[in-house]
Amino acid sequence: MIKATKKHFNDMNEILEQYAHLDYRNNLYIEGIESGGVFELLLKDINKLRDAITEMLVENKSTGLTLQNSFHELLQNVDNLNKNSNSAATAINEAITVIDQIVFQTNILSLNAAVEATTVGKAGKGFVGKDTIKIDNHIKSINKAKMENNKKDKKETPKVQNTIEAVTSSNDNDEWASF
Repeated sequence: MIKATKKHFNDMNEILEQYAHLDYRNNLYIEGIESGGVFELLLKDINKLRDAITEMLVENKSTGLTLQNSFHELLQNVDNLNKNSNSAATAINEAITVIDQIVFQTNILSLNAAVEATTVGKAGKGFVGKDTIKIDNHIKSINKAKMENNKKDKKETPKVQNTIEAVTSSNDNDEWASF
């Protein structure tokens, strides 16, 4: 009986050693133990624990795979955002350039109108009235404000692009990117 008990403990220890190394494939089974005895109860409880751990591992693996897929999707979305923001920044810069050109042309037209009015002399006296001067000054102030805003926008656009690129490159260098 002592030899049988020692063998039972050795068999249990062998399986438990496998469990300690995260190998839960084998059930703990020992032949020749007393039915309804302490050893049988111990074996049942150890096997229940094994089954619970195995179920947890399967659930954790499933959760890990879901997280991995979500992470890849997130990286794709960040990459798309980066590409779209670069396209938008380019479009904004092009629009600012067009507006600058319009402002420049408007200033030239305003200046040209003032020059023409002065060359006409007395005949053009009514042409350059107070209202015309007010409109000219108003156009100049609007154009000046727009040019200042355009300069600010042109300075800020690269900052936004750099920030997005920094986020994207930090994701590329991140240890999670290996997934």
